Amino acid sequence: MSRVALALSLPLLAVFVTVLWLSVPPARLPARFGPADCRRVAVEVPGIGALAGIEDFALTADGRAVLSADDRLGHDAARSGLFLARTADLTGAGAVRAEPLGGVPGGTHPHGIALDAAGTRLAYVNRPAPGEAEVIWGRLDAARFRPEGRIGGAEFCRANDLDFLGTDLLVTLDRADCGAGLADLLPGSATGAVMHVRTAAGTADALA
Repeated sequence: MSRVALALSLPLLAVFVTVLWLSVPPARLPARFGPADCRRVAVEVPGIGALAGIEDFALTADGRAVLSADDRLGHDAARSGLFLARTADLTGAGAVRAEPLGGVPGGTHPHGIALDAAGTRLAYVNRPAPGEAEVIWGRLDAARFRPEGRIGGAEFCRANDLDFLGTDLLVTLDRADCGAGLADLLPGSATGAVMHVRTAAGTADALA
């Protein structure tokens, strides 16, 4: 076989092997959980009632769950905020009891939340009004959240979720416009982004 023929046949062989590999369905894996393992759990707060619109949760090392709830349809400000529940209560048949963690002036309407590796610092995306969003961070003690900083502005209006990067934060921005705009008319024109929030300086930069 000449060198030219060999050079032409190797890419064809690679394509053939790739197509053959992709055409073989992967082996089925046994499911660990099924519909019978799931159940709806009501989360109730004394003096407030059942929470509605739980957006996200983060687990602590000592078996608790921090819940972010935003009652967007009920217009009950008391049911929007940060709450703390024990994960051990999920094994019972009744409702799970939660306690308020506190929030910030101007309204606490949290969406995505995150805990740092030590479980002592909490951050969340807050949506105080339609089309507005900000990032709030602070310290989480045994049963209270103590805000230490916040950053907002037009660039955060699409903020959705976040995570800690050391003491800093990475914040994801949705693929959409904050109001009616070009993205509503031209599919694919809007792109998501990741913001790097430097909590010590209170500044943010777009990463990607």
